[in-house]
Amino acid sequence: MMGTPVMKPWQLLLAASALTLGTPAVAETLPDSFDVGRGPQGELCRAQRVWNDPAAKGLFDSVYVIRCRGWTDTTNVGHVGLYTAGAEAKAPVSASLAARMACSAAGAVTLPGLGAGEAARCRNGEGGYAAFAATMQMKRQLLAIDGLERFSANLAAAARAIAGVADAPGATAAPGDAIALTGLPDAPA
Repeated sequence: MMGTPVMKPWQLLLAASALTLGTPAVAETLPDSFDVGRGPQGELCRAQRVWNDPAAKGLFDSVYVIRCRGWTDTTNVGHVGLYTAGAEAKAPVSASLAARMACSAAGAVTLPGLGAGEAARCRNGEGGYAAFAATMQMKRQLLAIDGLERFSANLAAAARAIAGVADAPGATAAPGDAIALTGLPDAPA
């Protein structure tokens, strides 16, 4: 007897969940901690996932701090986050950044291995070090990177891994991976 095919309840749930979940952040599959190469003086640098970032409002937001041996007694050398709210995440990301550093006006940059974005030169609030902040739209997500300029290659390596355009763990940073900030206004004094 041929009749109308009937879906079993588990098949219906599976189909419904595939439609409603959408695409989670790529970093969902990354470990909570992974290497991001060595700093400019040979310091071992690692990305460590944080779960309490004030700008991370979405269930699939992925935020990592970058720590480098010898530089991170009390703080980290940078943050990298992939926010699922996309452009709507820019305000909370900017507010979180303003609590850590003061930045100049943003300008267009190319993020190595990622593409076009915008960045600003900044001054780190804790030690007054030269820093930067960069963002780029990745489809419906916002990628945000900020930290000390001297570790921009390590931050870019972490960003590529979190965005899913490079392998991790063991993402490597080469000197040519540094984010070029030439032509941007100087950081506030």
